[in-house]
Amino acid sequence: LSLFAVKSEEQFLKGEDCGQFKPEFTYHTFGDDEIIGGYRDLKITIWLHAHTLAAYVESSFSEAVSRFSSFKKDDYTAKLMEDFPSWLHTDREQFLQTLRSENSNWLSMLGTPLGLGKDGYKLIHIPTYTSQNLTEASDNVRKCHERAQSLVFFFIDGASVIELDDRLEQLLLVKEEGGLAFCGFKTLYNFFSYPDSTRIRLSQMLVLPPYQRQGLAYEILSRAHKMVLERSSHDLSVEDASDSFTRVRDLHDLRILLQDKLFANEAKACCERF
Repeated sequence: LSLFAVKSEEQFLKGEDCGQFKPEFTYHTFGDDEIIGGYRDLKITIWLHAHTLAAYVESSFSEAVSRFSSFKKDDYTAKLMEDFPSWLHTDREQFLQTLRSENSNWLSMLGTPLGLGKDGYKLIHIPTYTSQNLTEASDNVRKCHERAQSLVFFFIDGASVIELDDRLEQLLLVKEEGGLAFCGFKTLYNFFSYPDSTRIRLSQMLVLPPYQRQGLAYEILSRAHKMVLERSSHDLSVEDASDSFTRVRDLHDLRILLQDKLFANEAKACCERF
């Protein structure tokens, strides 16, 4: 199974991609053994529109078990459709029509753009929505949230679907590439903290593989920390942090501590002793 990101109809028709990557986990879709039975030399490709996250799946194989065989072949398309309910196209022409019709800059309409300090990259802040807004004014927000959620199962171990409600806000990582290309996201939950503050929980964070190892996860975490300080929130907690995220958080926390003169002097003295 491979994923290919494309930015335009022309790229897709030429078979060009702006980023190929493979999922780290597939057990949520194909079972604990991560096996698709009944095929030889099976190759599954998911084409992902970088600007809208619309997707198209195609596959090839050299041989499949006969329908008269006692061994049943797995319906991998149906399993993928469970994770990509209404935006995974199995018809090539329908996907092409989607590429032509959907606005390549629609991500910019979802919230407030924030600078990130990295060339070409931005964060789109999508605030919490009231219950009324969720039903009347957030079709695009809901669409973006649901499409982004489909990707977490491939890259976050033990991931689960987060429902869009009035405590949730998001930071979308995008890059200006002939339109705003989706690069990743972070979801934050706001909880009341007695008597008049909030607690913020970081629930999910994902940077897609083509955009990793550029310090972007660190920048997103820094932005979330800045939001906590600006709001005088009680704290910023993390839900079930992965090893890779823990490394980013430790680096971020260490740099904050080193800004404290007393701690910095102690750390320097400690290093000199060794």
